[in-house]
Amino acid sequence: MSSLLDKDRGDVIVVLTGSWRYLAIAAILALLGQFALLFHGSISHLSLAVGVMLFFASQYFIFRLCLDHHFFILIYRQGDTQAFDDALEHLFPQSSAGRSMESRWAGTRKLFQRASYAVTLLWGWLLFSLIF
Repeated sequence: MSSLLDKDRGDVIVVLTGSWRYLAIAAILALLGQFALLFHGSISHLSLAVGVMLFFASQYFIFRLCLDHHFFILIYRQGDTQAFDDALEHLFPQSSAGRSMESRWAGTRKLFQRASYAVTLLWGWLLFSLIF
């Protein structure tokens, strides 16, 4: 297996993590739909509260995906993870330093899936609120 520090492979992960913008827009539109239903009188305040909690949960994953996007840009611009790991160790001394690129990619993939599932769940809740 070739190195994941290769810039061509880095472009793939940067593009994947760059989709945080679309996920954020989708989440905001779903939340606006919840408010529109509330103002129209179609849903209860409890339904809106669940929608808002789902929105904040999705925003947490989207924010972390945004951070990963910027971190991967830095890593691939530098071409080495040592300086990046040293900086993170100073900011967060209790975290594990020196992670492999494979574990970084795997973590980002899980984060992307969680963000996607959270936004899908938010839209599902909007449709559920609309139907019932």
